[in-house]
Amino acid sequence: MELYLSSCSKPASVAATKTATSSVVEDMKQCGEVVHKTHIPGLGAAELLDLPLGVKLPVIPGSNTVYYTTKLSEKLFRPSYGFNLTDPYCRLLENEYNSLHDPHLKEYYSRKYILKKLKKDGYITNDNKVICHLREFNMYRQYLTNLKLDYERNYVREQEWKTKEMLLLTKIGEDVKREARIEKQRHRNREESDKKVDLT
Repeated sequence: MELYLSSCSKPASVAATKTATSSVVEDMKQCGEVVHKTHIPGLGAAELLDLPLGVKLPVIPGSNTVYYTTKLSEKLFRPSYGFNLTDPYCRLLENEYNSLHDPHLKEYYSRKYILKKLKKDGYITNDNKVICHLREFNMYRQYLTNLKLDYERNYVREQEWKTKEMLLLTKIGEDVKREARIEKQRHRNREESDKKVDLT
């Protein structure tokens, strides 16, 4: 997750600043007598995963924003929290093979002349991140957002189970203490009754 946030910070901030400062000249729109101001929030890497699921990053006219997903020879797919059947037909993230994301080709891509050629041809950035189109980037962001939501749901579920377990354990502990007090009181009562019987 941190990798995604760190890798998306540059294109997201560039996209946000260009959106905010570009041809949005009509900052004020007249609607009858009421004046409405168009608000375009700054979009950073941390906010990318907090956008609603259906929201996609827009195409910004006149911009040359570079979108990228992961480092060279790093898998696109992340392990999910558990057995996840929310996307059985792989609609969130296409399952096409891309050799640039194959971890088994890491040594091949680490050769200097191969890296130089990939950078020259526009397949990777200067810091060895795999370049993708906006459509692929939006799909990848949506996939990671779903993954994040899945982790959050399971985390909340785990916390609920832990609180239930703690409540149950404290109740059991209180019951054990109460039983110990009752047993101790019975023992004292038996000793006192035995002393009275011995005295008579």
